[in-house]
Amino acid sequence: ATDRVVSSGSQVAGPVPAFRAAASQESKSNLVINKPTGTVAGDVLVAQVTTNATRPLTAPTGWTLVNLTTSGIIKSGVWYRVVQSGDPASWTWSFSGVTGQAAGGIAAYTGVDPASPVDGWAVSTGLASSSHQAPSVTASTVNGRLLVLVGLSTQTSAVPAAGMTERWDKASNSLLAPDRVTSETADQGLVSSGATGTRTGTSPVAVASVRHSLVLKPLTQSGVTRY
Repeated sequence: ATDRVVSSGSQVAGPVPAFRAAASQESKSNLVINKPTGTVAGDVLVAQVTTNATRPLTAPTGWTLVNLTTSGIIKSGVWYRVVQSGDPASWTWSFSGVTGQAAGGIAAYTGVDPASPVDGWAVSTGLASSSHQAPSVTASTVNGRLLVLVGLSTQTSAVPAAGMTERWDKASNSLLAPDRVTSETADQGLVSSGATGTRTGTSPVAVASVRHSLVLKPLTQSGVTRY
């Protein structure tokens, strides 16, 4: 059999976007998160930050907000950015000088459509539970990558849903315990389009939570037919 490229304009989904690296941090003042190791121009970065619900939260310039949601005493936001040549070594999420707790991270992916990185997203919240169900998302194409990004309302740890790979699990540990928060992110490659189904992670203690689900869209490539 031989391959040939089908007629011009026929495009299919490329491979599942690949995880490159991640970086995470916690702070009681502004939150500075490093650019993940090995990141190159054209990669897509996804960031998640958890902080106290009453703190103002400002993302760095050049990041696109996907969602910002409050649950009980915390708020959790998700942003993305397409990496450019000359990007800084780190980015700062600021809180207008209001002291509190924050934790978060950035994950870098390659093979994502830079023109439309996010294929779909959804968010859910919970109060006083150790089970954290992230909602289903509808993927429009095959070969996406599902991310579940979770904010928790205390200093703890998180266990991702079965089949998912954890990319960071970062808890704040300064100031008084009631103000502490946790940020956790995990991902999973998808084969099919359509509903992803829910994903349920856990924590060792019952807490308030924000659970973001997000699907990254793969690059498209010219279709190939076989004879």
